[in-house]
Amino acid sequence: MTNQTILSWFKPTWQQLPLIDKANFPQSVLLTGKQGIGRNQFISQLIQLLLCQSVKTSEEGQALACGQCQSCHLFTSNNHADFYQLKRLENKQTLGVDQVRSVIDWVELTTTLNHGKVLFIAEAEKLSISASNAILKTLEEPPENTTIILLSEYEKQVLPTIRSRCVHYLLPSPDTHQAREFLTNWYTNAKIEIDSTQIDVLLKICQNAPFDAIDLTNSNKLEQRKAILNAMKIIALSNGSPVHEAKELMKLMKKEPLDYIFYCFFTMIIDILKLQNLGNHKHVLNIDYFNELNAFSNLISQYRQKSQIFSIYDELQRYFEMTVNPLNAQLLLESYLIKWKNCCLNS
Repeated sequence: MTNQTILSWFKPTWQQLPLIDKANFPQSVLLTGKQGIGRNQFISQLIQLLLCQSVKTSEEGQALACGQCQSCHLFTSNNHADFYQLKRLENKQTLGVDQVRSVIDWVELTTTLNHGKVLFIAEAEKLSISASNAILKTLEEPPENTTIILLSEYEKQVLPTIRSRCVHYLLPSPDTHQAREFLTNWYTNAKIEIDSTQIDVLLKICQNAPFDAIDLTNSNKLEQRKAILNAMKIIALSNGSPVHEAKELMKLMKKEPLDYIFYCFFTMIIDILKLQNLGNHKHVLNIDYFNELNAFSNLISQYRQKSQIFSIYDELQRYFEMTVNPLNAQLLLESYLIKWKNCCLNS
């Protein structure tokens, strides 16, 4: 069943939404907010409410789904015929025009429970140009009792023609206190022993995104993060082979994508640049690796290789802007680590 408790940092946005009288709810909505802050929970709660046959009001005056009606039961069991989520096909980098045309046909169908329909597009920034053009008219004039919800991390990632046809609401990130309180309660309920210092480090790493912090502790991502740091240390301080270290990282990852490895490498490069330019730990993201990152910063400054590290930064930034993943991720990793070695050489 969908959790009906609105996360504390989302309450102002929830209160902005005209939910008491669903007839006033805009038919085309763009929600934006960073990953890892609970967006999926918020959107699930919103969609369930929009489809609910008997909306209730909380003690705080918030409209909430009843959780008991036929529509709520169908939604929470993933069997609601009046709800459709448009997702990228496996191994596709964009939402294609054929997918959009199919969903437009669905939008035109009559509702099954006479309480409206909801279309959810989870990665609005992934709509191809042709797909975006295909859905414009539907966004501008959706069928009666139909709501279209689009989600993206940042508003500017979405094409202006799409943005202009939607009402925009921001999903704010929690502040440090809200994120720490949520995580403390979550770990307590999950019976996971973790102290406040560890929670603060996790939140620093995840930039106050508590669901990303939970993901870190429930996966092998902390191991991956440690592995890329060790590879950097071996290459920089022990004259290690970038090709060998890339192979070791590939063994660790098995067949998983290298996105998180590249992300960790990118944030560590940014931290090194911060240390070189600001000279203190205040803005360092990977605060638990401060000593190692500071050693890298001093080494690169000593050998005057700042241009090399900026080159790595630029290439990693371009990687995250790619719409198509590279054919050979290992070769790309090797090239980044070779450049990293060049940063740490006395040329």
